[in-house]
Amino acid sequence: MRLNYRWQVLAFAVIMQALIIGIGVYCFAFFVVHWVEEFNVPRSELMLGYMGMTLMAGVLAPFSGILIDKFQSRWVITFGVATYTLGLLAVSMAPAAVAINLIFWLVMPLGMALAGPLMAQTLVAQAFDSKRGMALGICALGTSVGGLIMPVVATTMLTHMAWRPAMASLAIVISVVILPLAFVIVRTREKVTSHSDSKPAITTREILRNKDVYLLGVAYFVPASLFVAVLQNMGLYAQDLAIPQQQAGFIVGGAALVMAVGKFAAGSLADRISHHTIYYTLLGLATVGMIAVATSKSFVPLASGVLLLAATAGGVLPLVSTAAAQRFGIANFGRAMGVIMGFGSLSGVAPLTAGWIRDYSGSYEVSFLVLAPLMLPALICFSRLKKHQAEPALA
Repeated sequence: MRLNYRWQVLAFAVIMQALIIGIGVYCFAFFVVHWVEEFNVPRSELMLGYMGMTLMAGVLAPFSGILIDKFQSRWVITFGVATYTLGLLAVSMAPAAVAINLIFWLVMPLGMALAGPLMAQTLVAQAFDSKRGMALGICALGTSVGGLIMPVVATTMLTHMAWRPAMASLAIVISVVILPLAFVIVRTREKVTSHSDSKPAITTREILRNKDVYLLGVAYFVPASLFVAVLQNMGLYAQDLAIPQQQAGFIVGGAALVMAVGKFAAGSLADRISHHTIYYTLLGLATVGMIAVATSKSFVPLASGVLLLAATAGGVLPLVSTAAAQRFGIANFGRAMGVIMGFGSLSGVAPLTAGWIRDYSGSYEVSFLVLAPLMLPALICFSRLKKHQAEPALA
C-alpha cells in the first residue's frame, strides 16, 4: 500500500472528527445561549440535549460498529454525515426547545456514531500496518483540532448572523467537505486489508463473549470518567477555592493542549514499548493528579493535577485502540471498539456523580477522593490482558 494513501486517510479522519465533534459537541454551548434567549427556557433544560446525545451515541456505538465492519466505509460515512447534516438543519428550523432536545437525543447520535471517532479510528486501523499506534494517536487529535478551531468559527459566525442561518451553514459545510473527500480518498475494504497481523472475521457473539473487550472497556472508562468529572466541575470547584474563573479557564485550555500531547505520545509509544507499561504509567499519573486536585488549595496544585489527568485521558484512547486492533484484527475492529467506546460514553455520568457527592458532603475534596479508587478496577482489568504476540517488548 502506498504511503501516500495511508496519510491521506489519516488526514481525512482528522478532518471528519474536527467537523463532526467540533460542531456538534464543542459548539453546543455557544448555541445554547441563543436558544435560552429565544425560547425562554432554563439552560439546564437545554443541556439535557447534550447529555442525551452523548449517552445515546454510546448506546449506539456497538451497533454502529457492526455496520462499520459489515458495509463499505464510504457508504456508512455517507449515511452518517447525511443524518448529522439533516439533524443540524432540523435544529436550525426547530420551533421550540423540546424539539432541539429530541433532535439531539434521536438524530444526532446516529450521525456521530457512524461518522465520528469510531469510524475514524477504524479507517486508520485499516490503513496502517506499521506505526499504527502513532497513527491512531494522531487520529485521536481530530476531536482536539475540532475543539480548538470550530468554536472560533461558530462564535465568529454568531456575531455576524442569527443562530439559525449559522447552524444551517455549518450543517452544509459538513456535507460539502466530508462527502467528496470520502469518495475520493476512502477505498473499498478489499484494497486496504492486507495486513501482517490481520485476523479472520468473527461473529459479533464471539466478540461479546471475549473478556478482552470488557477489560479494555473498563480500562478506557475509568481514566475518561475521572478527567471528565474534574473538568466539568472545574468552574464550581475553582469558586469553592476562591480561584478566579479566568484562571480556571486557563486550566481548561491547558488541559486541552496536554490531552493532545498525551494522545500523540501514548500512540507513538504503543508501537515501541509494552502496552502494560504505558497503561500503568498513565494510571500512576492519574493517581497523582487526582490526589493533587482533591487536596488543592490554590491555582498551581490544581492546575498540575488537572494537567496530569488530561495527559492520562488523552493517552488512553490510542493505547486501547492499538491493543484492540492487535487482539481482534481490523476485520473486527469496528465492533470491538464500538463496545469499548460504549463503556467510555458512560463517563458522562461522572460529573453528575461528583456534583452530587459534593452537594451531599459539602466538599469537592471528598467527592474526588471517593472517585479516585476507581483506578483499582482499571488496573486489575488491564493487568488481566495477556501480552499479545504483536505487542512490543518492555523496551
